[in-house]
Amino acid sequence: MPRTLAAAAFIALVAALPSAQARTSAARPSLRPLVAAGAPGTILLTRHGGATSERAARLRPGDSFRIGSLTKTYVAAVVLQLAGERRLSLDDPVTKYLPGIVPRADEITIRELLGHTSGLPDFDGLPAVLQPYLDGDLGYVWAPRDLIALATAQPPTAAPGAAFAYSNTNYLVAGLIVEAVTGRPLGDVLRDRICPWLLGSSRRRAARRHGAHALLVGGRRDRVDGRRRCDVLPRAPRRPGRAPGTAESDARHGPGSEWRPPGAAIRIGDRALSDQVRRRVGPQRRHAGLRRLRALEPRWRPSGGAARQRGRRVAAAGHGPGVPRRPDARVLRNPPMTPSVVAGAAAALAFGVSTLCSARASRALGAGSTLGWVAIVGLVGVLPLLVLNGAGPGLDGPAVAWLLVAGAGNVCGLLFAYRGVQQAKVGIVAPILSTEGAVAAVLAVIGGQALPTPAAAALAIIAGGVVLAGISRLQPGDGRSVGAGVPWAVAGAVAFGASLYATGRAGAVLPLAWAILPPRLVGSVVVTAPLALTGRLRISRTTAPLVAAAGICEIAGFALYTIGAREDIAVTAVLVSLFGAVAALLARFVFRERLTRTQLVGVATIVAGVIALSVSP
Repeated sequence: MPRTLAAAAFIALVAALPSAQARTSAARPSLRPLVAAGAPGTILLTRHGGATSERAARLRPGDSFRIGSLTKTYVAAVVLQLAGERRLSLDDPVTKYLPGIVPRADEITIRELLGHTSGLPDFDGLPAVLQPYLDGDLGYVWAPRDLIALATAQPPTAAPGAAFAYSNTNYLVAGLIVEAVTGRPLGDVLRDRICPWLLGSSRRRAARRHGAHALLVGGRRDRVDGRRRCDVLPRAPRRPGRAPGTAESDARHGPGSEWRPPGAAIRIGDRALSDQVRRRVGPQRRHAGLRRLRALEPRWRPSGGAARQRGRRVAAAGHGPGVPRRPDARVLRNPPMTPSVVAGAAAALAFGVSTLCSARASRALGAGSTLGWVAIVGLVGVLPLLVLNGAGPGLDGPAVAWLLVAGAGNVCGLLFAYRGVQQAKVGIVAPILSTEGAVAAVLAVIGGQALPTPAAAALAIIAGGVVLAGISRLQPGDGRSVGAGVPWAVAGAVAFGASLYATGRAGAVLPLAWAILPPRLVGSVVVTAPLALTGRLRISRTTAPLVAAAGICEIAGFALYTIGAREDIAVTAVLVSLFGAVAALLARFVFRERLTRTQLVGVATIVAGVIALSVSP
C-alpha cells in the first residue's frame, strides 16, 4: 500500500509539471527511488500542444512513420542485386569494403551479415544507446558507425558462421557496405532500387482487411491520393534496420489500407531480384535476408516476421513502439501443392483448351475474325475485374510504352498462331508457340543480360525441336500445310516472346485486371474495330461457342499465370510453357490428329528444352 500511495503521489507530481520535456527531466529523480522500492508500473496519458492520442490528425500522404525491421528485407534485396551485378560477392569479407570498422572483419562475410550468423552483438537495448533518450533528447539520431562501435565493444555472440543470433548490427554494417559499393547514401539507393516494387500495383493483400482505424487512430485509407512517391529514409541516414515509410506508400500497401504482413514484404524484396540473380543465388537467398524466419524454438510465437512450424505457415506481426502493429497471429494452411504449381498447371490446361478451340474456329472464320471475337470476349470478361481493382496502377510513361508493346506482341502472336493452325496441325503449331520463353531469353541477352552455358544449351535443344517438328515427312493429303503453318508458328513464338520481354521491362507487377487488360484492349482496337467497320467480322452458330470458350480460357490462363508468377516465376513458367504439349495431346484425342514419329520426337524435344531452360542455373 505505501508503494501504491507513493506511485499515486508521483502521478500527481507529473501532472502538475508544465511541459513534456520538463516533466521527463523533473520526474526522473522521483522515479528512480520508486522503482528501487518496487512501485507498480503506471501508464500515463499525457497531453501536449492540445493534441491527444484519441484525436489524432487524419493520415496524410506526406506523413511518415517507421516501418521497423521490414527495412532489413530491402537492404538484403539491394545487396543481392549488387551481387547479381558482380559489384560484390556474398562471400567477400567485410574488411574489403569497411576496413577498420568491425573487429575480425576479415573473418566475417557479407552472407553471414545477412543471415545473422556473423557473431556481431546487437546494439539494441544497450544502456549507452538508450541514455540520450532517458536524458530527454527524444529526437537524438545515432550514427551507424557509433552504434557499431558500441555493439562491437561487447563480447561476440559466437564465432563467425557458427550460430544464428539476431542482431541489428548486422544490417547497419550491410547498409554501410551498400554505401561503400554504390558511392551513394543508403536512402537514395533504396528509393531507386526498391520503391518501384513498393508502389504501383505490387501490393500484397493480407489474409483479411485491416483498415487504418486498426492501426492509426483517425486514419482514413480513402484520403490517400494516387501520386507516385516513396520517401524511404527521408531523414537520410541512418538506420538500415529501421527506416521510416510514408503515409502514402504504407496507406496503399500497408497501414493506411491493408496491412502487409512481413512475409509479404519479404516477397516484395525477393521480387526486386532479377531471375538471373535468383537462379544464381538459388535457395541460398533464404539465408541472405529474404526468407520467412523459421521457428527457432519448439513452439512458434508471434514475432516481427513469419515462421514455418511443422508444415504450417504462421503469419504474425508484433513490432515494438513506433511501428504500426497487428497483435494477432493467423495460422495459414500450407498445402503440399504450392499456389505456383496449382496456378501453373491450371494455366497450361486453360491455354491448351484455348488453343484448341481457337484453332477449330479459325479454320472456319479465319484468323482475323477469330482473334477479334476472342479479344471481345476477353475485354468483356476483364471489365468486372477492373471494377473490383479500382483505379489504375499509376504507371509512368516508359512503363505504359512497354505495356503497349506487350499488348501488341500478344495480339500479333495470337494472330500468327491462328494463321498457323489454319494451315497445319495443332500438334505442330502449339509446341512451337510454347518456345516463347526461349525467345524472351534471347531478347534479354541482346539487352545485356548474361546467359549461362546451361541456358544456352537449352535454347539449342529447343531450336532442334522446332526443326524436327517443322520439316518432318508429310503425310498423304497434307500437301504443303506443314511447311506453310510452321513459319506462322515461329512468328507467333517470336511475338509472344517479345511480349514477355516487354512485360518484364515494364518493371511493375500489375493488379490482376490491369495485367490482363492491355492485350485485350489492343486486340479490340487494332483488330476488331477495322473488321467490324468493313463488315468482315464473321461469326456463326457453330463457331460462337468455340470463340467464347477460347476467349474465356485465354483470359483465365493469363490470370492464373499472373497469380502463380507472383509466388514463383520459374515454377509457373515451366508449367505454363507446357500448354503446347497439352494442346497437342488434346488435338490427338479430340480432333484425331495423327503425328508422325519424327513430329512426336520434335514435340518432345521442344518440351524437354523448355524444361531445361526453366531449371538452368
